[in-house]
Amino acid sequence: MRQPDGPRSFDELKGPPGSLAADCVPTWTGEQLSSGFAAIRDSRLLTVPEQAEFLRRIPWLAADNGCEERAEAAVYFFHQWDYPTPYFARVRAKPRKRLVFQTTNEPSGTVTWSHHVAPAVRVGGQLMILDVAIDPSRPLPIAEWLSRFSVADDIDVALCRDHASTITDSAVVRRILDHLNLPSQPRTAAPARDPTWEPMAFGFDAA
Repeated sequence: MRQPDGPRSFDELKGPPGSLAADCVPTWTGEQLSSGFAAIRDSRLLTVPEQAEFLRRIPWLAADNGCEERAEAAVYFFHQWDYPTPYFARVRAKPRKRLVFQTTNEPSGTVTWSHHVAPAVRVGGQLMILDVAIDPSRPLPIAEWLSRFSVADDIDVALCRDHASTITDSAVVRRILDHLNLPSQPRTAAPARDPTWEPMAFGFDAA
């Protein structure tokens, strides 16, 4: 069953991992899964103003934070590359619980989160997660992905469409746009037109 149109909150969609309804998630072929995962892992697509000439990968190695921006960036580029637009698999720890991920990319060897998110697609009826921060070698079936950083009884999970449309925190919007090297500040409004201005007469009627 497809999700109804219109924004819906995590709390409206959440449930235990075993209750996810994945029929709404877009389907990819195995070839799309392999090529798409390699593309978001390896492609140098981003710049920063200080080194505009140096192209960077999506910062998957910074696993301690930034999952929202990484997921948005990956889905943005999938859309640009004409892949079916993934959904988002969102995980949230229940009260007084935490998500814990063991990684060599953090000096302490461990990062903890209150929530995590990554792109999700269906391949051959199986829900697959494209999360280079969790495993840079391959996409993961959702059960394996969740097992890397959570305990089933301690979390809620939701499958969401593009959640950028429901973000109202301007600081979050700016971070996402900055991450994609897109304009993040409002444009300066042009001066209002003089109310006494008269349109120029060209000697013919407009069509």
